[in-house]
Amino acid sequence: MRLRRLLFAAVLALLCAGALYASFQASRASAAAPLSSYAPPGALLAIESPDFASVLRQWTGSPEQKRWLGSENYAGFSRSRLFGRLAEAQTQFATTVGLAPDTAFLEAIAGKESLFAWYDIGKLEFLYITRMPEGGLEKTPLFELRSRFQERKVGDTTFYMRTDQDTNRTVHLPHAVICYC
Repeated sequence: MRLRRLLFAAVLALLCAGALYASFQASRASAAAPLSSYAPPGALLAIESPDFASVLRQWTGSPEQKRWLGSENYAGFSRSRLFGRLAEAQTQFATTVGLAPDTAFLEAIAGKESLFAWYDIGKLEFLYITRMPEGGLEKTPLFELRSRFQERKVGDTTFYMRTDQDTNRTVHLPHAVICYC
């Protein structure tokens, strides 16, 4: 009788372990691909955040941000050539898209899991990829301006693209990805 109970417990434990293992394997198979798998190779710098929207909310208006903006380091950076080029790129983006890439814009497009990849520092070419909840992209101001973009298709995927002829800057707006290059 005791052997029978022990055998039953062992079989039950094996069945439970098998079910847990199968469940684990199924969840791994259905997990979304990492954002880095969508980025072309060759980035000079890539930064991933598991929750960029939360990090941005914490930074905006924080004491650390106020200290940084009032620091000598920031004052020096604001006089640098890179800062001037970034300001120029912001203006070019605003011209190309029709809206300024300010804090409100960043908060609107900051999804949870995000990737920023910088490809050419001299030309300020970068890629921003983010995951948003279902319907989140459609609520962003950038997506609302998609009628100003050319609609393109690759396979079954529709995306939108706009190029400013004067600056040769291009903005792509596919589903869940925003690229500025």
